[in-house]
Amino acid sequence: MSLRAVLLTSFLLWAACASVQAATVIKKKLPDGRRITVAEGPAEPRSIGSFSLRLYSGVNPKGPQDDFLGGRIDERDGFLESVEMIDLIGDKVPELIVVLRNVGTSSSLDLHVYQINKSGFELVRSFASLDKAIRPAQFLQEQFPLESR
Repeated sequence: MSLRAVLLTSFLLWAACASVQAATVIKKKLPDGRRITVAEGPAEPRSIGSFSLRLYSGVNPKGPQDDFLGGRIDERDGFLESVEMIDLIGDKVPELIVVLRNVGTSSSLDLHVYQINKSGFELVRSFASLDKAIRPAQFLQEQFPLESR
């Protein structure tokens, strides 16, 4: 194989690898020390696929993800934009909010609200195709009104 062919092949392989974006991974720490990891599915398109929620005990400071407690995998239409933790139901334990941004002209948002329990996550409610300009925390506080606010 000529040097030109080798260089061209190398460039094409590099370009193909460079165009693949790594899956988004977001980690959070709960007040009780447990750890949460939210991640897009590996090797999936950024615009559609799945996302995982994983809960770890966090008891080992050198390896906070050593002790897996539970998790789940859900479908996504869009990319993982952010993860927030807000007490929406008034039990002094924050709910996990997964914010997905839809791809396309609307750039709308999908919100998934999860209650965190001892062994994982329970879906409380989902909101799809919300206006791209909303503020997720403010929108959700209006959807889950508490007398104490």
